[in-house]
Amino acid sequence: MTFLILELAVGGEMFDYISETEQFSEEIARYFFKQLLAGLDHCHLGGIAHRDLKPENILLDNNYTLKIADFGFAAPVDGRDGNQFLQTKLGTPSYMAPEIH
Repeated sequence: MTFLILELAVGGEMFDYISETEQFSEEIARYFFKQLLAGLDHCHLGGIAHRDLKPENILLDNNYTLKIADFGFAAPVDGRDGNQFLQTKLGTPSYMAPEIH
């Protein structure tokens, strides 16, 4: 038997939050950016690259704490074959870095 336990993100997606507020103050932007960097640092220290980071994959709890979601494209930071490179071109095209295209 397998159980999957998820945390409820009652604040919804960052995409919706951005759409509703339109513009963040510098203080709010800094608050979210620090959380995002801490979350990504935690992933990278664990050897995981997310590879599809976008506002739709960042969730908020009831205290406006960021939760990074959707690790469907995640891969080892060192690459699947250990050569330090990730070879596949994937993710959401409009959010991809220019050098990937």
